[in-house]
Amino acid sequence: MTSHEVTFQPVGRRAACGPDQSLLGLAQELGVDLISLCGGNGQCGRCRVQIVSGQVTEPTEADEENLSDHELDEGFRLACQTFPESPLTVGVPPESLSTAMRTQIESRETNISVVPTVHTYALELPRPSLEHPLADADSLLAVLRQTVGPGVDTVDIGVLQHLSPDLRAWDWRCTASVRGSEVIAIGPPGSRPIGLAVDLGTTGVAGYLVDLERGEVLAARGMMNPQIKFGEDVISRITFARTSPESRKALQQVAVEGLNGLTAGLCGEAGLTIGDVVEAAVVGNTAMHHLLLGLPTEQLALAEVRSPAAGIVATPARQLRELTRQFVPKGALIAKVYDLEKLTVEIAVPEREVADVNVGQPVALKARAYPDETFRGTVTSIATTAQAGAPAPGGDPRTQPPASGGSSARTVLVTTEIDNPSLLLKPGMSGQAKISCGERRVRALVMRRVARTVKVQFWSWW
Repeated sequence: MTSHEVTFQPVGRRAACGPDQSLLGLAQELGVDLISLCGGNGQCGRCRVQIVSGQVTEPTEADEENLSDHELDEGFRLACQTFPESPLTVGVPPESLSTAMRTQIESRETNISVVPTVHTYALELPRPSLEHPLADADSLLAVLRQTVGPGVDTVDIGVLQHLSPDLRAWDWRCTASVRGSEVIAIGPPGSRPIGLAVDLGTTGVAGYLVDLERGEVLAARGMMNPQIKFGEDVISRITFARTSPESRKALQQVAVEGLNGLTAGLCGEAGLTIGDVVEAAVVGNTAMHHLLLGLPTEQLALAEVRSPAAGIVATPARQLRELTRQFVPKGALIAKVYDLEKLTVEIAVPEREVADVNVGQPVALKARAYPDETFRGTVTSIATTAQAGAPAPGGDPRTQPPASGGSSARTVLVTTEIDNPSLLLKPGMSGQAKISCGERRVRALVMRRVARTVKVQFWSWW
């Protein structure tokens, strides 16, 4: 496969598309902000483009699911599913491009005592001479120690890079901003320390410029998080970041460019420059924090889920595999775990025998799968209604319809708890059970059954 030149219209961006690169991947490289809420998986159907000229790969199942037959005939494709096979001209519909989003930045102003971590000091440095042959940085630190006392002993490298020309341009007078023991910025005489506060959300970004001396908000502005073109939710972005180091860098780059643009807009609104900002605080969730700083995100995507109870996982492995790298809402069922060391077993007892059954009586069980094993337990409950025949496995006796007239045999469900330390018994198995109702002579049992038959079956004869 070879590279082909692709032109995006009407944005006017053009570049060569690599042999294994989709139109969405090329658009992201060129800064064409196609919406891709699913992270390029062909699920959201938002990255629609129209092939104006040239040849592309055949429509995929995702294309056919998200586009009508008429749209496919008109040359529309999902950019994430389409690869060029010749030079292309691609039309980008307006609805496929991400747009600026209004972000709620209103807040209630509250009077507080401002305790900034950055302090500013107005300084006047002596001019260097043979009698005062100190380097500019040393002279700055010496005057600061005279002003605020000992403890300030470092100058940030960014300040050193322009310290000498700035001091001479300001006639050796300046405003120094100090955080802890370090000079982090210098400005012209009379300049104010400006802070930047940013809330980096998954969807929106809110920024504020603050006067660090008075605590006054000078400007506020919102914007859409530019990372949204790589995925609407954090899971999609983390998945995209894990595809390659370049993908992670791309997510970081668009976030930094977005914050730089937001800061420039805020400073322009307040009549300041970016250089006036001496302190910044950016807050966000763990994923936003990692993506902004270019940190690894593998450990975030593959979170370990521990069951709160020990037992056997009854959810099919196929179903569990389908959850891999998927977003699971809070409270959603992930897997079913059964404690099989003690099982609830239902015994269908003929109605003529149930009068002898009581809660707490011992039970012995033989499963058809293990004829040589005897499992033991006790009666825990007796159903309040009878039913025709034996119940379906797993049936709830409380939901069974009451018995109606007829000649068919009736049973009453007796629920027992059976010890199963070897885990041999499984839900849905069948077998035979014995309930110990006390010792009686064989003659007494026979006579009791005869008496019951006479008293019930022949009772209506007289």
